[in-house]
Amino acid sequence: MKTLKYIAIAGAALAAAATGSAFAGVQEDFAKDMAKLSQLREKPMVGDKIAWLKAGPVAAPKGELAEQRRLAKALLDRAAKGDMGLTKEELRRCSIVWRIIAASPDTPANVVPTVNGVEIQESMLSLDRPGEWCELAEDPQASDGRAIRFANTHYEWCVMLMMDRIAFEPGRQYRVRARLRSDATARGTAFSMGVFDEKAWKLAGHAVLRTDRVGPNYDWYDVCTFVPNSNEYFWIAPGALTKNGDKKANAVWLDKISFEPVSANACPLAIIPAPQKMTVTDGTCQFKGEPKVEKVATIPPEGYELSIMKNGVTIRCSDDAGAFYARMTLAQIEKVNPKTKVKTYPCVEIVDAPKFKWRGVLLDTARHFLGKSAILRIIDEMSWYKLNVLQIHFTDDEGWTVEIPAFPELVRQGVVKGRSGFVYGEKLQPFHYSTKDIQEIVAYAAARHVKVVPEIEMPRHFGAALRAYPQFRCESPDRAKNKSVMCVGNPECIRFAEKVLDRVCEMFPSDVIHIAGDECPRNFWKGCPRCQAHIRREGLKGVEDLQPWLTRHLVTYLEKKGRRAIGWDEIFLSSSWEKWSDFMKAGGDSFNTFLPKTTMGMCWRPWGACARAANRGYEIVRCPTSYCYFDYSQGLAEDPFHYLGGHVPLEKVYRFDVLEGVEPQARGNVVGGQCCNWAECTLGRVDLEWKLWPRALALSEALWTYPDPKKRDFAEFSQRAAAHRLRLIRSRVNCAPLK
Repeated sequence: MKTLKYIAIAGAALAAAATGSAFAGVQEDFAKDMAKLSQLREKPMVGDKIAWLKAGPVAAPKGELAEQRRLAKALLDRAAKGDMGLTKEELRRCSIVWRIIAASPDTPANVVPTVNGVEIQESMLSLDRPGEWCELAEDPQASDGRAIRFANTHYEWCVMLMMDRIAFEPGRQYRVRARLRSDATARGTAFSMGVFDEKAWKLAGHAVLRTDRVGPNYDWYDVCTFVPNSNEYFWIAPGALTKNGDKKANAVWLDKISFEPVSANACPLAIIPAPQKMTVTDGTCQFKGEPKVEKVATIPPEGYELSIMKNGVTIRCSDDAGAFYARMTLAQIEKVNPKTKVKTYPCVEIVDAPKFKWRGVLLDTARHFLGKSAILRIIDEMSWYKLNVLQIHFTDDEGWTVEIPAFPELVRQGVVKGRSGFVYGEKLQPFHYSTKDIQEIVAYAAARHVKVVPEIEMPRHFGAALRAYPQFRCESPDRAKNKSVMCVGNPECIRFAEKVLDRVCEMFPSDVIHIAGDECPRNFWKGCPRCQAHIRREGLKGVEDLQPWLTRHLVTYLEKKGRRAIGWDEIFLSSSWEKWSDFMKAGGDSFNTFLPKTTMGMCWRPWGACARAANRGYEIVRCPTSYCYFDYSQGLAEDPFHYLGGHVPLEKVYRFDVLEGVEPQARGNVVGGQCCNWAECTLGRVDLEWKLWPRALALSEALWTYPDPKKRDFAEFSQRAAAHRLRLIRSRVNCAPLK
């Protein structure tokens, strides 16, 4: 086993530079210390135990303290500009010195460090500086009953631990994680890490973990990822953040540190969705201004190239969407100094573009109404993760929630009436979206490159319209039982549908309008004299041709207005269903060959009808229930919300292969996918967010990056998702746990 040594370094400049603070220095001959360290390294370690080292500062020669502080400040100023390298001379002059006293003979036998994904456990360290010290202390909450306690440290002084060379796999990227907690008097910790190659210190990562992340209980926190070289040592620098500037009586406990090898296919930075190509280079970039944007016609739509170098940031793209998504990537990796507002980025080269152009989220506002503010919040988070289509299910049996001035009774009689008028504290009356609301939602989404696709249900799920205008029911003997299906044979009802689409096209600039067409039985049409007359007038075979006729009529009507129609996969069938068992065969009926090729299909059932449509050249969006229905259970151990049924955990969403089962010649016709958030059991924003996030993170990567389905590393994705869950929670999004 590779032996590890721990060395204390007092007054660490890199830790101080990371926190933007000053430090007092001491001075000692650097070369002598390096020689002592080399000699100690060469000594054999009995039983592969750790050599415990104690360290302490040496008093600075009289009169030199002020000069050393001046040099330290100059070094910090240089580090703030991104120059983190230190020479041996600078190390000596800036008082980063080691004083090795002795190897302790009483190394605990039960402390066994390991690498390559296994945790490196606690060490014992004593820093002989009054008021600032750390020790191996008893702590019942720690894994083995002991942890390193950093007491009376603060943000202006970090104690550094340095370990000997570790047998890292050459060229392999590692993720560094720390298991921490803070006592009641501390408001968090500053935690830096880096490497030292006997020539210069290098800062690899820095995290400021405040009390919303570090609390009285231990938890794992990601510090950074890095690729070590064979000749480097690893160091960490924890320090407490005090409350109200108090520099006393506070402590941070460090239980364990782990080095986890990152998958070869992993994203080296915590970006979701992961870019198609990314190369992380040395150094960081700091700036306050806007990145330089260059238009390059050869870059794919929505794609971008992002170049972050020490002297600046450049975005290359062919359209505004590409520039926007490049900025979203920048936002995910930036660190902002709260005082100076200076942004720091890792130096990296990214080439990125989406695999699929339709990356959607469906919201159901008909069954339980969502306020406008809830939709705007969802749009914000969608754009952050490069989801670009918002389908809003405005109408269903339960409610009609979009204003159509020509038919005012729709929002008087057909709206969803909340149980109390409030859901989770948000006032929902008047239970529909006005024209002004729609204009605001559409404009807000467009600014974030999200297309809003309205869905108007026909011919089934038409119940809200039937309550407002009962004359649109069939005149069949069982008319009173019909609470959901429109009368296709009623010319007034067809004209109603056309006028609704006219208004929808005025409000929504989307090139695609959703006409639904799902789950429609034909039994009410059999006894309806109007429907039977329509069958004879149009030369149809029977009631099985009524829905295909309506679909063709609406598709053609929208086509004349310059729009494309999209519907659920049933629109491709040439007959509607009579029994549920027949309906779920999903493709047993003959194909509706009369639809224009502009028609799009949304496949929610087994591939069936959409497979034939894709083979015939129709564009398809996939949202199968088994992967994309977020009203199905997440499989969480503790979950306070209700679900409609099914089982769609986070890992299953991540493994969603939108091209699964698609014939090679038809793959180009599958334009993407989306999740569906049906609201039978979703009462408002709070449980909607819980069901949407973090599963939408997995969906975004499945549709933008589209990792090889056979090589998807869910463990690696989960590590990135954990960081984004914290961001979502800080943004007051009710994000569910990962598992």
